[in-house]
Amino acid sequence: MSICLFGYGLIGKVINAYLKDLGHDVVIYDKTLGVNDPNYPNLDNPKTLVRLIRGHNAVIAATPYYVNESIAVAAFDAGVSYFDLTEDTDTAEKIRTLNGINKARFYPQCGLAPGAVGIIANYLSTFFEEIYEIKLRVGALPITATNHIQYYLSWSPEGLVNEYYRLCPAIIDGISVLTEPLDGYEFLTLDGIGYEAFNTSGGAGDLISKLKHKNIKKLTYKTIRYPGHRDQILFLKEDLRLSKEEMIELLSKQLPHNHDDVVIIFVEVIGKQNGQLRRETYFKKIYGDRDLGISAIQKTTAAGVVSMVDCYLNEKIKKDEIVRYEDFVSNKYGLMYEF
Repeated sequence: MSICLFGYGLIGKVINAYLKDLGHDVVIYDKTLGVNDPNYPNLDNPKTLVRLIRGHNAVIAATPYYVNESIAVAAFDAGVSYFDLTEDTDTAEKIRTLNGINKARFYPQCGLAPGAVGIIANYLSTFFEEIYEIKLRVGALPITATNHIQYYLSWSPEGLVNEYYRLCPAIIDGISVLTEPLDGYEFLTLDGIGYEAFNTSGGAGDLISKLKHKNIKKLTYKTIRYPGHRDQILFLKEDLRLSKEEMIELLSKQLPHNHDDVVIIFVEVIGKQNGQLRRETYFKKIYGDRDLGISAIQKTTAAGVVSMVDCYLNEKIKKDEIVRYEDFVSNKYGLMYEF
């Protein structure tokens, strides 16, 4: 199969490697690859985008969220199904409106969170006849941290900061609501280690709307960090009143990048099973491959979208339904998320 990949940054490079390992042909478009080529196509031109996408079996946007919509519209015009990694809820909703008009299908938010974590939560929910609460807790953390903010950059600073500034979809008392980012602070113990978690935007993806029929009482997505990180971000955001753009600039320049990281995934579902109050959980730590120079966030994000594309190409995705967990983990890279 032929895949058109936009974006060849930290995640795009791993997506390319995984797709080729599965036997797909990949055509890459990234401005940084063409800066010295006078014939390099203008990716800001909609007609150019359509021409580049047409004829492929799928297109993946591993690009910043603010350019994804233009790639999705071009995919629509080319009649090619589209996948991306965006955590931005507004962008994802705009892209989803393109579904059902022509043969192309649109699957934004296919990485780790949003993406794989929603598939896991949906799977756990199938064991209950009545659901009281779903907790989604995900963090990409440095294995060691010696600074006051207890964090180093391991992925896009634009995406990171966007999660700290945008409102956060949730279900509270059975009602879909928007909660404030950085609120909802909690302390949790995972594998004997204490962490903090708090509201961030985008991680739940479209899980709230997809599970609406299950009448869930409460569903929240929170980011996992080492204790103390949230207070440092609040100081920058609220006390120093940094705008989103100022925060991105500050962290980009002053916070070192880190590739020695761990991704922590914790999903908990509480509800009734055969009339009894029960709890089902998923907990996993995924580490990077130091020998290959691939971080944990690169591995998990790339695996999420590659597995989704594999499910689509093998006709395992039904329209308007969440991908079955069993199908998601049925390929080499989805297997990363196996219990």
